[in-house]
Amino acid sequence: MAALRSALANRDLARLLGAFAASALGTLAFMIVLSLYAYAHGGASAVGIAVLVRMAPSILIAPYGALLADRHSRRRVLIAGGLLRAVFVVAVAVAVAADAPFGAVLVLAALTNVAGIAHKPAQAALIPQLARTPLELAAANVCWSTITSIAFLCGSLLVGVLVAVTSLAVGFGVLALAFLATALLAQTLPADHPPPPLQGQAHVGAELMRGFRVVSLHPELRLLVGLFTVDAFVQSMMDVLIVIAALEVLDVGQSGAAWLNACWAAGGIAGAAVATGLLVRGRLAWGLLGGCVLAGLPFALIGVIASAIPAIVLMLVLGIGYALCEIATLTLTQRLAAGDVLGRVYGVEETSYVAATALGGLVGALVVAPVGARWAIVLAGIALPALAVSLRSRLGAVEAGEPVREETFALLRGLELFATLPVATVETLALRSQTGHFSAGTDIITQDDEAEGFYVIEEGTVEVFVDGRLRRQESAGEYFGEIALLRGGPRTATVRAVTPVSVVALTRDDFLEGIGSHARSSHAAEAVVVERLAPA
Repeated sequence: MAALRSALANRDLARLLGAFAASALGTLAFMIVLSLYAYAHGGASAVGIAVLVRMAPSILIAPYGALLADRHSRRRVLIAGGLLRAVFVVAVAVAVAADAPFGAVLVLAALTNVAGIAHKPAQAALIPQLARTPLELAAANVCWSTITSIAFLCGSLLVGVLVAVTSLAVGFGVLALAFLATALLAQTLPADHPPPPLQGQAHVGAELMRGFRVVSLHPELRLLVGLFTVDAFVQSMMDVLIVIAALEVLDVGQSGAAWLNACWAAGGIAGAAVATGLLVRGRLAWGLLGGCVLAGLPFALIGVIASAIPAIVLMLVLGIGYALCEIATLTLTQRLAAGDVLGRVYGVEETSYVAATALGGLVGALVVAPVGARWAIVLAGIALPALAVSLRSRLGAVEAGEPVREETFALLRGLELFATLPVATVETLALRSQTGHFSAGTDIITQDDEAEGFYVIEEGTVEVFVDGRLRRQESAGEYFGEIALLRGGPRTATVRAVTPVSVVALTRDDFLEGIGSHARSSHAAEAVVVERLAPA
């Protein structure tokens, strides 16, 4: 709870998560109502078709949505997405009430999904910008998953009530209010500005593919995206099979499908608490492995036991597993991807999610006929655990490192030189850094000496002299020592402590490795060198 409070104490993060809560409630409830609408029109196969039609267009649109999150204000992306989804959901409600053709309703449902395709990439990229420490970043992701589960729970209960006392058309119409609330809450976020384009920025087509290139060149990101894709495929199968299980295996009726989804969501809330403990202990990757096992085996047991009461308990356990998977995958992705492409890297996951969801829903519906509902449930349940166990050694290699000193991390992350580096890179720099203390009047570096380190002022004030002439003063949050490291050669200035000074120091190799790992950081460093050498 302390970790969660630290995230929610950040008012900007709290507003962002509030906007996501409204979006998640609308999205997840919309999925359930649409599945029930499709089943009423054509049974299990119609549910699979509805999932495919709703998700398929987003496969092509998802890379564009991710690019929007890196090219434009992420706040504006969230506002526009909320408003557009509210409009399309109202259109769906009107079409259902007017008994419009099934295909027309599915087209409107697909447009609703397309309108929200950039929400998650924009949010995933905003969280590291708004988070002040690694713990706050991880805690925000726990909140993200918890909100998803709470929204799933509330959405399932809401649909259960609406279906029981009103109609599907009314159910669709009520959900438009959730998307309107998303836009209104996003409006309260502080204005943000995307990174300025680098000289020689690639054309749109190349930029669209950049996220895929980053993932393809990064083995750990490839592993995460692969597991995330299989997870989405299996989850989509389960979305369809839960409806079939409720109606054909467990015999609990239409509203019973909503109650089973509510159990899944309630388990997700408990899973967030388990994930918080793993985050604090730095056991993210093993949490991902355990989550994959818990996200599958309970579902397989539902097919074996075929009884309503055990199904409730098993769905609760399943929810815990999915929460672990979601939180671990998201946090590890944010740690490993650079800030200026994080939206597109998450967009790769979102594209994979959309494609896997479309295919998984269709497979989930089609596999029932040849093997029967119970065996379809068993097969869906064992797929993800089997894959995760086979990859357990590789998962151990992507584990988060030691906890870092939060003040050091925040100091380094606040520098324009390091602002777009992956969180994991800044964490590594913070772990390798050393703290130094100098009394007033001490020369911290001397002109013409050999360059060995880079220094960031934590406390105190220094003066910078070039050829004996005072050039500038620097204080907490500023830095020195970078010119000789970047250009080679001896120190170009003398830096003297005016007051007692505390610094965070990086060795030459660590500094150059960090700066050189990302083009935008190298560009920012070169700009600083040119600016500081200009007066000389």
